[in-house]
Amino acid sequence: MKTFLAAAVLIVLSLVCTGCSSWQDADVKEGWRSPGGTRISLLIGTCNARLRSRVEETEREVRVLVSARNGETGDCADAHTILLSEPLGDRLLIDESDGEPVGVSLNENMPDALGR
Repeated sequence: MKTFLAAAVLIVLSLVCTGCSSWQDADVKEGWRSPGGTRISLLIGTCNARLRSRVEETEREVRVLVSARNGETGDCADAHTILLSEPLGDRLLIDESDGEPVGVSLNENMPDALGR
């Protein structure tokens, strides 16, 4: 009986912890690009979160989905950098979490992606 109870407690705890640490779509607030346009730094509406991203590039747009784990909203934000295979140029940067375009400004001091 004790073994069964201990196993049940472990299962419940693992389910609770898994729910607390799931990845959620994060809001991209704005971005800055390197002079060559291959490095984009994004301001994310999370606070001290682990971030990951998926980027899809086409001729007309760059779609990015940033996901966060254990992020909280609050009086801070996170930064996340993506590297493009081609310069951003005139393409729109789209936040896939809401389908909206993200404003991207030039940062003269940001280095381009290596080898580009």
